[in-house]
Amino acid sequence: MADLAAFLDRLIERHNARVSFIPFRVAWRDDDRRIARCVYEQMARRDRATLVTRSPRVEGFLQNLPNYHLVVGMRLHSVILASATGIPAIGLDYSPKVGAFFRDLGLPELALPMEMGLAERLEEQSERLIANYAATSEHIVRVITAQQGATRAALERMFSLVD
Repeated sequence: MADLAAFLDRLIERHNARVSFIPFRVAWRDDDRRIARCVYEQMARRDRATLVTRSPRVEGFLQNLPNYHLVVGMRLHSVILASATGIPAIGLDYSPKVGAFFRDLGLPELALPMEMGLAERLEEQSERLIANYAATSEHIVRVITAQQGATRAALERMFSLVD
């Protein structure tokens, strides 16, 4: 966790960033707040970080997304919602579904395995995303729009078969 805290401190220093730890899961044995607090407490720049204590409603999260320029998500839902609004995201690849989502986006390098060297890979990918923000955002919007169109067409075909 210390290396993640150091990465966030460097991100804050380099880009005058603010960091928000937003829990998506707050179940008894699976509580994102525990990990967030652990990383937060090891940060030197806690003055630029916020610990959110409640899991947001989807609407509230989507409403606040325009305030963010990058999402690093420990949960698949956070990176899906960010991508749906064109916000570049990096996913911590805790499950095959995270890697699959980023492959579908055409950005498999943004699904980072949770293993040694994670902080260095986060730093590398976040700097790349920040440097290429507009192009990455446009790419994500194009892919998401195409996927939405394909999904609509498939649903219409399916419902036409039922009628």
